[in-house]
Amino acid sequence: MSNSPRLSRRTLLAGAGAGALAVTAAGSLTACGNGGSAQDLANGKATLPSYQPITRSHPDLPSIPPCGVTGYYRYPKARFRSVAKTPASGGTISALVAITAPPPTPHDQNRIWQAAEKRIGARMNLTMITQSDYKQRFTTTIAGGDLPDFMLFQKIANYAQLLQAKFADLTPLLGGDAVHEYPNLANIPTVCWQQAAVGNKLYGLPLCRNGMQGPGLYHKEMFDEVGGYPKDADEFFTFVKELTRPKQNRWGIVGHQGSAYSLKTALMLFKVPFNWQLSGGKLTKDIETDAHKEAVAYLRKLYAAGVFHPDSNAPNNRTKNIFNNGSAAVSTDTVTGLLGAVKNQAKVNPKFQPRALKALAHDGSRGIVYLDFLINSFAVLKKGDEKRLKELLRVADFLAAPIGSQEQQLLTYGVEGETFRFDDKGTPVLTAGHENDSAIPWGFIVNGPMELFDAANPDTVKYRYEGVKDLSPYTVKDPTAGQYSATDATVGETLTQNIMDTCTSIIAGRKPMSAYDAMVKQWRAQGGDKMRDEYEKALAKS
Repeated sequence: MSNSPRLSRRTLLAGAGAGALAVTAAGSLTACGNGGSAQDLANGKATLPSYQPITRSHPDLPSIPPCGVTGYYRYPKARFRSVAKTPASGGTISALVAITAPPPTPHDQNRIWQAAEKRIGARMNLTMITQSDYKQRFTTTIAGGDLPDFMLFQKIANYAQLLQAKFADLTPLLGGDAVHEYPNLANIPTVCWQQAAVGNKLYGLPLCRNGMQGPGLYHKEMFDEVGGYPKDADEFFTFVKELTRPKQNRWGIVGHQGSAYSLKTALMLFKVPFNWQLSGGKLTKDIETDAHKEAVAYLRKLYAAGVFHPDSNAPNNRTKNIFNNGSAAVSTDTVTGLLGAVKNQAKVNPKFQPRALKALAHDGSRGIVYLDFLINSFAVLKKGDEKRLKELLRVADFLAAPIGSQEQQLLTYGVEGETFRFDDKGTPVLTAGHENDSAIPWGFIVNGPMELFDAANPDTVKYRYEGVKDLSPYTVKDPTAGQYSATDATVGETLTQNIMDTCTSIIAGRKPMSAYDAMVKQWRAQGGDKMRDEYEKALAKS
């Protein structure tokens, strides 16, 4: 659990004449009055904010690099003030954000929302859109031209041009030590800002996460039945095969929807480069490596052995339940998924021990873990004068307040004696009638380092923290992170889906292994070689 419930996670034409911005159904930018291609706009390397951690919260479980994840078994006793002055000077501040849970109590009846506004010094007008509908609303809003102050960004086609045309370059205000004017924003590790930058400009406020999704989850008690934790790919195969017992309603693996039967798990197992491999200034795509092909062949062998649950690739709520109820020994869920798995174990079977899969290599050597979950997304600020932008950044600094601060307590729980009380362990508890007031999605404007806290289920903190800690030393980066390819931004999603579809069919035996080479050839011809060239040029200038 995070430190607060607030993270409980056509052709449109804007204007006319010179400088008009066209957004297609796919969200592509077809014209921009500032001149220059999207690829040209993305050259260079941004000066990212320098990290200055806040040390006043005193976590029970210390910060884990690179993303600064901490853990708390008890709510901090000392509540310090992290923002000295009122951030805003009146008026209204608007934001367009996504929501992944039911919306909060409406503003007029929401005392937490109102109390937060009083401290912030402005009316906070949040437009909340369900995650499934957000991309369409984002493109519609861009096309309409009337942008909010804060906006959860979507990486649509030609997004580098879109960022330069419509949103503020935050580099002068936050780059390097300039971020220290906003201590709670400076508390965000530098690596988390990288994905909110394009070329030599910083455009966004990150929504920090664990750092990695991880290879998956496993039932430790089941692996203990067959010999403990495997040491290589052969032993992993043997273990999940032995644990597959259909007559007992148990299988070795359940793959989540869209996972291509646990493809990412196998890619890490076979030490496939994360997205791209960079050597001597030249890039090789992951699918072009022998290791990637070997990983697909390995999964094909696992599938033929019958170890996958029949409902693998079903909707994620179904596959989560399959793992949580003990019908699969391994799941392709993320480290974050331990939250639900550990919570459910006591109800389903107290003997269950769901844990994060550890770094494992096919040949018994040192494993790797993809650094693929630094942030969930980032929020951008509408262009404005320096005075307005600094005011908005002060508000963002307030919203990024860490656990243990008065600001975080206010944003999450509201006013003591009215919307919450402290129980005998010092944990804030929302009072009757205000339980839904705290569901305000502040965390989709900015979110600092993950602070794991769950007073009712401390084991979720313990095992999720341990999962992140165990995996962090093995992380590897995507060498193109923070770089931009106009081709990738335009057709990359389609090409990736083609890869996933083909690999899924090969693994399930619907296509022969010979289809793999044809898939790689198609990827290169349909844009892969072009995006490689664009990324190499961008890297050469960074």
